[in-house]
Amino acid sequence: MRKLYIQVLIAIALAIAFGLLAPHEAVKMRPLGESFIALLKMMLGPSSSARSCMALGTSRT
Repeated sequence: MRKLYIQVLIAIALAIAFGLLAPHEAVKMRPLGESFIALLKMMLGPSSSARSCMALGTSRT
């Protein structure tokens, strides 16, 4: 399975199943999820800035 979107969909389905089947254990996983979201937010700014710089640097007028 090399398609990223399939892996993401499987992970979402497993997370939903885990939350439904073992809600008390799923609550314990919340810090891990919040840390992951914080990491994504931290990477979003520099990534979009770098993408904009690359686009401007390679554009021809």
